[in-house]
Amino acid sequence: MAQQTIGVGGRANDGTGDFIRDAFVKVNSNFTEIYADNFVTNARMADASIKAVELATTNTATSSEDNFVLSYDHASGGFTWISQTTPDGGLIVANEADNRVITSSSSTGNGNAEANLTFDGTSLIAGGDGSSGGVTVTDGQIDIRTGTGNVAKMKFYCESSNAHAQTLQAQPHSAASSAVLTLPSATGTLIGTGDSDTVTHSMLENRYTAKIDHSGTGNLSIECDDASVFLITGNVATATYTFNDMKQNQVVDLILSGTLSSAAITFAGGTGLGTTTFNKIGSTDFDTSKTNHITLVCVKESNGASIVNYTVNSFAADTTP
Repeated sequence: MAQQTIGVGGRANDGTGDFIRDAFVKVNSNFTEIYADNFVTNARMADASIKAVELATTNTATSSEDNFVLSYDHASGGFTWISQTTPDGGLIVANEADNRVITSSSSTGNGNAEANLTFDGTSLIAGGDGSSGGVTVTDGQIDIRTGTGNVAKMKFYCESSNAHAQTLQAQPHSAASSAVLTLPSATGTLIGTGDSDTVTHSMLENRYTAKIDHSGTGNLSIECDDASVFLITGNVATATYTFNDMKQNQVVDLILSGTLSSAAITFAGGTGLGTTTFNKIGSTDFDTSKTNHITLVCVKESNGASIVNYTVNSFAADTTP
């Protein structure tokens, strides 16, 4: 309801003003509207009072009340108290319905937070427009763009007065790189090409020194990133051995000591090798009457055209070479 103004006439007792009853009807209506409105939106507003030039809390002894400001939301038609500060101590009032940010910078602060910080309802952009420069923060993703002519980078400072910084930096444009680096699944320290004496035996033991025993029969997946020696003790019969994740120059040894009387083996390239050419070196064939040792060397690693050379030898216990 709009405010109802009491007519008082042009001058005293000129007979043009409201009758007394009509005037007080307007007074009652105005008070009814005021008392019907709820000015207390939460517990913090209960301590508020209107002064001549400011809205202030009457309870000034509670430090938890510091830096709380009013935010208006036209969708609900009300105010609420929020606590928010800028890095320089200025206050921020955010209106979620309009996605607007109003800043009140402190007297000792520098810059204008509103000019360098925008929010479109999905992404928060700082220090640029989010296209030619700036840092964009979206759900689950941070994009760092650069408008300076230098590659984007992140600096991580040490705990002692920020005396040292380590930098994570993108490749230059000339590298045309869009590589995705996935963090390791286990806790540890990442190793750079500039580090020395940091690659331990345990980091290499699976691919180059570990052994796996296979007692099953039929087809096998030879996981070359898990071991370099595979002992096969089952009934080989007719089987295809598929080599996965074999690296260039890696040597893999197959020792077949199981039942081989009806063995018929075929090699195939798997993950990381793809279409693979297997070349047998020498004229010795697989001997189904003896234990066999097959040594394979990856001479070319390519997911489309790999090459693996191998030799076949049978052996028996003999202390006199």
